[in-house]
Amino acid sequence: MLFIFIRNPFLYLGALALLIFAYYRILSRDFAARKAENEHYLKGSEIMRAQVKMARQKFSERKIYRYFKCPGCGQEVRVPKGKGRIRITCPKCHIRFDRTV
Repeated sequence: MLFIFIRNPFLYLGALALLIFAYYRILSRDFAARKAENEHYLKGSEIMRAQVKMARQKFSERKIYRYFKCPGCGQEVRVPKGKGRIRITCPKCHIRFDRTV
């Protein structure tokens, strides 16, 4: 598809080689090696996946809760909206701070 826009035969051959390699890896019967690769990928992307999960959770709860960072340790604390000015106690370091919700 890219070859239609960029008429470079080396680019086309490189993309074709990557596609063939990808199909070879997908259809490979070496299940232990594919499982090890998958575990390596999951371990490497764990932090990013956790951040995306937290962002989705915050977005879905945006009408009910507000999130604040503790000034002491940086822990995010979830508090219900509509309570006015409240004193929040961090569950991790037990520092108290005031915020308007």
